[in-house]
Amino acid sequence: MANGVDERVDQLNTNCEIEDAPSTFKAVVWQHFGFPVSRNDKGEKQTDKRQTICKSCRATVAYNSGNTSNMRSHLSHHHPEKLRTQQPTVRKKPKPGQLTLTEVFGAPLPPNSQRAQEITRCIGEYMAKDLRPFSVVDNSGFRRLVNTLEPKYAIPSRPYFSRTVLPALQRKEYGCSGERGRTFPTHKVFCPHFKPRFKSGFERKPGKPSAW
Repeated sequence: MANGVDERVDQLNTNCEIEDAPSTFKAVVWQHFGFPVSRNDKGEKQTDKRQTICKSCRATVAYNSGNTSNMRSHLSHHHPEKLRTQQPTVRKKPKPGQLTLTEVFGAPLPPNSQRAQEITRCIGEYMAKDLRPFSVVDNSGFRRLVNTLEPKYAIPSRPYFSRTVLPALQRKEYGCSGERGRTFPTHKVFCPHFKPRFKSGFERKPGKPSAW
């Protein structure tokens, strides 16, 4: 052995048949090495697992069971590009009985599901009846509250409430339809001087100072 490498390392073997390593050998170097195969007088195949052969240059490299240092050293010195090549990541399948994250926390609510639509409508009514701005859906406290009540619900964006949810509530409450319903001034429900006409809303009496 010289310089820590077996003396048989890098001996060329151009005529030998190569047998791939078993699939249980997971080291990356096995993609570039195999075991030499010879034939006896009867033509029977004999595999020598005391050494390996490089598939790129046919060099023979000594192999001690379970130790791939010699093969890695050969690649590092003669085929460094092989080590730099990233191998595709294999996603491990969950073990039997092991729950996935989706199974643990539940799949997100589809936006078009009845439960999600009901929550979205209630948030829209909260904005209109309590004169809350559309930006409330971006507030961390509000988002934490909604997530606590329904972790699987994803709050829609601010433009969705201003362009879709509130106009739909206005068309329902004010009886607007067609082009008038689509262009009804959404901002009126947030004006302190505008009397909401929602059935369960409040109406401020003229001349009476606000309790705020």
